[in-house]
Amino acid sequence: MAEEKSRSDMRKERLAKALKANLMRRKEQARTRKPPAEEPKSPPEEECCPN
Repeated sequence: MAEEKSRSDMRKERLAKALKANLMRRKEQARTRKPPAEEPKSPPEEECCPN
């Protein structure tokens, strides 16, 4: 007789599948995303603190 899975085990499996699918989708999005035209410029560094 097959052992019935507990609700928590079923939930863990369901969450693991959802996480895996989400990661695969995000990786695909990252591959197809265009690289930025140029790097964002950081604000100029000040020599002293204004406070």
